Amino acid sequence: MSPTDATLIDTFCDQLWLQDGLAPTSLDSYRRDLNAWAAWLDGRGLLEADRGAVEGWLAAQYGDGAKATSVARRLSTLRRFYRLQMERAAIRDDPTLRVRAPRKPRRLPKLLSEAQVEALLAAPDVNTPLGLRNRAMLETLYATGLRVSELTSLKM
Repeated sequence: MSPTDATLIDTFCDQLWLQDGLAPTSLDSYRRDLNAWAAWLDGRGLLEADRGAVEGWLAAQYGDGAKATSVARRLSTLRRFYRLQMERAAIRDDPTLRVRAPRKPRRLPKLLSEAQVEALLAAPDVNTPLGLRNRAMLETLYATGLRVSELTSLKM
């Protein structure tokens, strides 16, 4: 990787940290994706990339066994990187502009068996106030389909 590309990646990650306050693990993911992208470009330079290169790299990800969710995340990284380069007038055309994101498979919710539901509802000790509250919360979740965040924001 060229020193220019390394500087671009460092500046980009610094910008994300300053603007969005991203966690170190998120910044590491962005950095890892951009380092892999720069390596795949094989010396062409991040600012020299075109749409064909982006599509080729994403296609190569599938060849390496990556899941659609990983490929979509990598494309998101590139989009964010090139959007910043456009804002800074480092490039005139965004190579990710017309690249289509891969379709992510729909995930079906995991179901509990009847025995698992009964065990879950029977777990709290209803002889204590805390256990009684927990049982009421579990019953509410099960009966209504609320998310935990929705349950915790309910008012008396």
